[in-house]
Amino acid sequence: MRKRLGEILLESNLITEKQLHLALLYKKAKKQKLGTTLVRMGFVTDTQVAGALSAKLHLPLIECGKRAIDSKLKSIIPKALAQQEGIFPLEIRNGTLLLAMADPLNYRVLDDISFRTNLRVQPAVSDEYDIHTAIERNY
Repeated sequence: MRKRLGEILLESNLITEKQLHLALLYKKAKKQKLGTTLVRMGFVTDTQVAGALSAKLHLPLIECGKRAIDSKLKSIIPKALAQQEGIFPLEIRNGTLLLAMADPLNYRVLDDISFRTNLRVQPAVSDEYDIHTAIERNY
């Protein structure tokens, strides 16, 4: 069974049921991602969300804001796609693309990137601000 972000944050005792309920209502009205909504409402920080996802999903937590990437990665993941999906390509090793994501539970993005690149995709967790910083520094 695939876990959802809200469940993971509840299990990690970072939010309450009431906070999750309020955030889900606000998210629906504003058409935002749940993580973004929870941060904007002040219930959690980007860092807390990333840490909880990393721990519960057993994925690496990566600070990508100061990383530089080579031109091959820029060509397979264009800036517009990186911005739209909140992703940042880190490296390709043995036919696998290591991809920093604020939402590693977004299987649609994982499948889409795998299809576009013809590579296996291994998600890593990074917070939204860090990904945004990495995109702006590298593209």
